[in-house]
Amino acid sequence: MRQQTTVRTPRRVAALLAVPAVLAGAAGLTGCASQDGVYAHAATGKDAVAIGVDATSPEQVVLGEIYSRVLQQLGRPTSVTALDNGVNAGADALPVLQETQVDFVVACTGTLVEANDPAAAAALRKEHDADPDDAGFSDRVYDAAVATLPGNVQTVDPSPSQGCGAGDLPNNVIPVFRKGVFDRTEVNRLNFITRVLASSALEKMTKEYTAGGELTDVLAAWMIEYAHIDVHAGELADPAGAADPDSATGGSGK
Repeated sequence: MRQQTTVRTPRRVAALLAVPAVLAGAAGLTGCASQDGVYAHAATGKDAVAIGVDATSPEQVVLGEIYSRVLQQLGRPTSVTALDNGVNAGADALPVLQETQVDFVVACTGTLVEANDPAAAAALRKEHDADPDDAGFSDRVYDAAVATLPGNVQTVDPSPSQGCGAGDLPNNVIPVFRKGVFDRTEVNRLNFITRVLASSALEKMTKEYTAGGELTDVLAAWMIEYAHIDVHAGELADPAGAADPDSATGGSGK
């Protein structure tokens, strides 16, 4: 059975997906749920963040929950919020961040370029037609996606995983979020988690969720292996134990 959805209406945001319980354990974090579903950590005092997803997309629900739990591991209160019907978290990522109370969305590189700089997208497609075997093409699409971001929005290094459906351009998964919301440790952690998300793993989790699997069951093995989070026990593992010491130093932005 899928998680239930309750309703609230801040600006264009329409529905609040059920948020997982606060993770507590090794770091000694405690917390409680507020009436609107946002979980607060008394031990950290960090502001809550809203992660916007397209609730009709199993891929988006899976990705939103992964990032939510990773941030909770670091003591960040989160909510996973369903965007209004018709809002595409990938193509509409920048309007969502600029015009709503959502702080974080999961988008894809090619989709961002197509939506926000059609001329650059056309030029990239022409480059690819001229040299379809260019090994650096995905990196250039990522650079073009970063170039579309306004000054108050940033991202991290791209995932090797492709998302957001098929397209003419590479669609490497990237989280996009308001600049200044997260501290350096959180940005580095988001960077690491994004980099270790493989296409095969995302496809497997999405397929299992689409088939009716419980979201916690779907995420369990991947979260243990790559984030050291036991989603069933609700326990907080040592974030340092899963951190990549060579992860990027703060993510990209503009």
